[in-house]
Amino acid sequence: MYHSVNAGEELLKPHHKQWFQIYRNLPFDRYGFTEIHPHQKLLPGADYKPKRSLAPWGDLMHNRAVELLDTKENLLVCWSGGIDSTCIMVAMIQAGATKENLTVAMNRRSLLENTPFYERFIKGKFNTIEMKDMSELVATTDYHLVTGEGMDQLFGADVIYKIHLNAGLNVVFQPNTELNHCIALETLGFTYSNAKLIHHEVMGSAAKAGVKLRRVYDCMWWMNFAYKWQCVQLRGLMYGQHEYINQMTLDSLNRVSHFVNTPEFQDWSCTAHEKKIEDTWESYKLTAKRYIYRFDGDEEFLNNGIKILSLIQFSPSHVPKRKVFPPDV
Repeated sequence: MYHSVNAGEELLKPHHKQWFQIYRNLPFDRYGFTEIHPHQKLLPGADYKPKRSLAPWGDLMHNRAVELLDTKENLLVCWSGGIDSTCIMVAMIQAGATKENLTVAMNRRSLLENTPFYERFIKGKFNTIEMKDMSELVATTDYHLVTGEGMDQLFGADVIYKIHLNAGLNVVFQPNTELNHCIALETLGFTYSNAKLIHHEVMGSAAKAGVKLRRVYDCMWWMNFAYKWQCVQLRGLMYGQHEYINQMTLDSLNRVSHFVNTPEFQDWSCTAHEKKIEDTWESYKLTAKRYIYRFDGDEEFLNNGIKILSLIQFSPSHVPKRKVFPPDV
């Protein structure tokens, strides 16, 4: 079982069951310290041994964009208008992408989230198609999809925003102790006894990987980076209509490139902890936002652009099945 939303829930230990219920994803420790479900298997390519890297973010973005363009595939960038996908569009444009080798998948939500970027850098410069479920795009087109999946795992976790709303962001900036981590988990709905067990597992997983977790923020990041990485690589292909989902196989992954799913980006994540956030939620992913700003000069997006759950744009329960662009766009 590489990923499951519901399968075998009865086999989970109580604290893992609560973890699944709160995160809505079945956690899977890709470093093997925590056994959560007896049938889980490590996805090829999800194995990664952490190491330090001082490579600048901009260099990583540029090198990856060049690598994808060099494949000569018919690339389709899934652009929600948010931080992750806009960062990718900047890299692809700077690396020389044109309407001949890159198409943009978007919808009206994308436009509403980042109208200035669309007007200046996409409209008239790239062909666009309606955003659909990833599984449908893989099953019905010849595009090679490029997504921003995995960016949250590099920078932190979206659940940190829930902690911020429930108890204040200062909770995650406390030193990493069992008590402090448990307090953060309690704000998400974990019982204290389950939180203690999870803290023990998270610390064991990080120690096995050779990674030091100094702040509660780092613990929340590791729960995302180590325990959710594999799920994130697969989940997009598991949203959509059954007729398309049933066509998905591991070979379907070859039609999808998650832009930051490389050892180099993961090296950056394991090294540049101070570059993920400053002291406000608006500063989350500040390194990525500064990269965008150096390209488009949009101070409003730099200062106020925040993490939005862009994945819902791929889900049929949130995206109406209607055409949102005229045929000639």
